[in-house]
Amino acid sequence: MKRKLLPLLLLVIALISGCTNTIDKKTSDKPVVVASSFIGYDLVSNIAKDLVDVSNMTPWGSELHNFEPTTKDMVNIEEADLFVFLSEELETWTSSSANKSQSLNLSKMYTLAKHDHEHETENESEHDHEGHDHASLHFWTDPTTYIQLIDAVCDRLVQLDSTHKDTYETNAAAYKQEILGLHEDFEQYMDSQTNPTIFFAGHNAMDAFADRYHLDIVSLNEEYTPDADLTAKQLETLTSEIVKHEAKTVFTEELVEPRVANLIKDNLQQEDYTVNILELHGYHNIAKEQAKKGVRYVDLFKQNIENIKQALGD
Repeated sequence: MKRKLLPLLLLVIALISGCTNTIDKKTSDKPVVVASSFIGYDLVSNIAKDLVDVSNMTPWGSELHNFEPTTKDMVNIEEADLFVFLSEELETWTSSSANKSQSLNLSKMYTLAKHDHEHETENESEHDHEGHDHASLHFWTDPTTYIQLIDAVCDRLVQLDSTHKDTYETNAAAYKQEILGLHEDFEQYMDSQTNPTIFFAGHNAMDAFADRYHLDIVSLNEEYTPDADLTAKQLETLTSEIVKHEAKTVFTEELVEPRVANLIKDNLQQEDYTVNILELHGYHNIAKEQAKKGVRYVDLFKQNIENIKQALGD
């Protein structure tokens, strides 16, 4: 009888141990938040600071558009108190988690702010969540949208952890003010420019940013990606436009080898025409070294402003 009971006893002990391990995965009483990308991570970490345990699913330094979650990633989402993601359209793998109570879909958390400029068009004051265009797919590149996302994440954190309501709201207000200050100064600067134009040798995901500041970004084409085959015609057209506008800067995107920009630079150098290469950051992700240094959205926004001003001659 004892021999028959022993396997059953071991099974019960294993089950108890398994349950204990599951509980112990949460090493503290802090809420656990999983972000699908740098954007969600940045929002949560700047509002909550060390009051929550937040992680970014997309490995630092990797391409957001190519990310596919592992089984462990999906388990982490299920066990999290809050899952923050960009959109089902951009992150199609989120469809199974999107409608759960602990999920926050950032693409549904904003209304496109009006463009208070003399060249504002009627379409610029509206946003259609059911028919995303390229600009709305990368909605977070517009700082006025990002400010609304801060409010949305703050509200969810307060719902999750009302004890620290005042701290969350204070941190959110401070972060919004940082971004708003840069936005207002840059908006005033851009309003003083006549037909501001920059040239981009890469995948232009900055449409929402460009729309906000009425910046013309001339790129190889809207569908160009870093690993796509480049045609001689595309290269020739962009190079000709650079020379035509007497531009001295070629922009490239983050976290990719600027092979096209270097090719343009080398070709023009043979004609005694010099251009610099600068980065226009799309906020998709940051490098491991940047993550260690705590680089934030607002820091990248400031970098973009400085680089654009340099390209426009200031």
